[in-house]
Amino acid sequence: MIADLHPRKIEEAQPANSIRKAGQYVAHVHLVDSNRLEPGAGHSDFASAWAALRETRFDSFMAFEGCLSGPAEQVLPVSAHRLRFWP
Repeated sequence: MIADLHPRKIEEAQPANSIRKAGQYVAHVHLVDSNRLEPGAGHSDFASAWAALRETRFDSFMAFEGCLSGPAEQVLPVSAHRLRFWP
């Protein structure tokens, strides 16, 4: 199952809970912010998604989905840094 974080924010009252409920089936995560840009460019709550993924012991694949807010060589390192340090 793919946990796509963008629709989770739209369709779920508490997106992290849907990750927890489906945890054993999640094999891939799509990382995209509220504005369909790279993580950190919008206002999504990645910390709660991270916590849910840790609780379910997720250890599979993740991919950036969406567009970039600027040149890849500038925005991707910043986004990766933010993802690394979310609790």
